[in-house]
Amino acid sequence: MLISKMSVSFYFFTLVMIFTGCIFPVKGYAVPAAPVIHPLTQSDGTIISAKQWGDESYHGWETEDGYAIIFDKGLESWVYAIQNTDGELVSSSRVVDRDDLPDNCVPHLRPAGKAQLRIIKKMTTRESRLRKAEIPQNVVPTTGTANVPVIMINFNDTDTSFTVNNFNLLLFGTNTNSMRDYYEEVSYGKFSVSPGPTGVLGWYIASDEHDYYGKNDDDGYDKWPSDLVYEAVQAADDDVDFSIYDMDNDGYVDVVNIIHQGTGEEFSGDDEDIWSHRWDLNSAEYFGYSHYGEYRTNDRNANGNYVRVNDYVIQPEQLDEGTQETVGVFAHEYGHSFGLPDLYDTDYSSNGIGDWSLMASGSWNYVSEIGDRPAHMDAWSKYFLGWVNPKKVTSTLTNEPITQAATTSDVYQLLSGNPLSGEYFLVENRQKASFDAGLPGDGLLIWHVDGNLISKKINLNTVNNKECYPSKKCSKKHYGVALVQADDNWDLELDNNLGDAGDPYPGNTNNTSFNKETAPNSKLYNGKKSGVSITNISMSDATMTATLSVESK
Repeated sequence: MLISKMSVSFYFFTLVMIFTGCIFPVKGYAVPAAPVIHPLTQSDGTIISAKQWGDESYHGWETEDGYAIIFDKGLESWVYAIQNTDGELVSSSRVVDRDDLPDNCVPHLRPAGKAQLRIIKKMTTRESRLRKAEIPQNVVPTTGTANVPVIMINFNDTDTSFTVNNFNLLLFGTNTNSMRDYYEEVSYGKFSVSPGPTGVLGWYIASDEHDYYGKNDDDGYDKWPSDLVYEAVQAADDDVDFSIYDMDNDGYVDVVNIIHQGTGEEFSGDDEDIWSHRWDLNSAEYFGYSHYGEYRTNDRNANGNYVRVNDYVIQPEQLDEGTQETVGVFAHEYGHSFGLPDLYDTDYSSNGIGDWSLMASGSWNYVSEIGDRPAHMDAWSKYFLGWVNPKKVTSTLTNEPITQAATTSDVYQLLSGNPLSGEYFLVENRQKASFDAGLPGDGLLIWHVDGNLISKKINLNTVNNKECYPSKKCSKKHYGVALVQADDNWDLELDNNLGDAGDPYPGNTNNTSFNKETAPNSKLYNGKKSGVSITNISMSDATMTATLSVESK
């Protein structure tokens, strides 16, 4: 099992919370693995097809049909994985595409049991000096224009393929499907990004070779990417006034964006590449993954104090060999700078909210190149950031027009609550338009939100790591932000797909109603009737209509 320092590990925190009741600071987040198929070579030259699952914190491989595989060094081949008595994934000695599946083999096998407990022991020993818990906060404002320093750095043994101008256009271009375009669209003009007066900087040259920074250590973690960040900032220091990027005047650059030469492990699957992530230099040093810690720049802020660099995001130059990285990874990682959690399932037993949100696997949605049209954020994320103000439904709205999220901020809330409290439903209209062009379907999305659960788990980055199916167990185990899937197939929870045309209403099952009697139904997680009813849902269109109702109590 892979547990990452990059987030000071969601898995570590989740398990420690469960078994010890302690809370520790979570500092980093990573983009999920790209949903692409990789060719892997067996010892006899046979090529098999496989896909990565997970993120920088916790990842592995499985076949196209979902069976876990690992590389057996003795056989020099990829083999089906099984669990030993301790729950570790070990070799079955059955070679993929040559031998039969092991007995009782199930899809999406993950480590379990004592294997998890050993990881806790190792992590608690190594991190016995953990500081008092901190509450992660957003480090950039959610309104106005944020100045974003972007520094490009090459390794001392590689060549770059794309220019500073290429990334100025990708990140800050106008009408180029850039990150700037993305955030202006999803915030409805409330927020934008700018490179500031210096623009994108680079290419600078690192002191060491590519593999030094990206090669995994014995536990499977990238070893020194934080050192690469430090070197990039140090190299650029004479070329930029970092005080411009300390927008809250707290003495720290809000967040620095680093672009490294080559590809990212989240797409390439190469364990010598760096997996894109957000973290901070002090935590990296604290946990033994940086030689330096925060960087003190040459620049002073308005208070006369030296400005320091701590929080960072790091992403690759290329998506694939010869193809420039697309905007999805940048937009996803920057989303964490607002304090947003990942909304995919961070223990990878299910798919969270899949392709329906930037903060899940929607960062990889596309029209031409994977990740070139990242999905809008889900309605809850926009609510959390103050980019939508849901219209509260307290009685009945008959045939209410609901316009698509790509152009308007129409969101409806049924039952009381706010982003971090209460249990309620949010309704929005999602169409395949603008940055939502790569969605797996279109129509009304109904979100089931448990703000109380979110408030408990957001700092652990485990908001959506406990999936639930219709049962009494749902009262204690469920997503914080769940998509009510109109086809009632629960594909996201069952890890069947990342979203499909059956999820929205009416969808391909022509489901036009959602209430206490329908499947799925509008009951609360404790099984009680919510009084929520959404009926007469129109055909999918840029403006849809529905009758929204909450029974008075």
